[in-house]
Amino acid sequence: DINATLDFMYWCVSSDEGTKAMANDMGFVIPFKNAVESPNVFVKADKEMTAAGKTPVAWNFSTMPSENWKNGVGSALTAYAAGTGTWDAVVSAFVDGWASEAALNAAA
Repeated sequence: DINATLDFMYWCVSSDEGTKAMANDMGFVIPFKNAVESPNVFVKADKEMTAAGKTPVAWNFSTMPSENWKNGVGSALTAYAAGTGTWDAVVSAFVDGWASEAALNAAA
């Protein structure tokens, strides 16, 4: 039902309960003025760095070595954000994973 979906989406972005559910339960970034601030550590770090004048760098999928590399970095970031992984594991997934993919591409 289109109207029910639109009503639900309106509730999600306009009510305190909806924005809390989106930020706290669903883990979404809510870019609306009156929304609850996200508890996500990456969202908070991004906000701090942007306020400090740093320029955000978008994920540019056309320059990534592979889907496998992206998945490895994503898994490491997820574990770090959940408190079950380390930042060193994220760095390793990025750097070592990139080197491994580069070696595979060079051999091909």
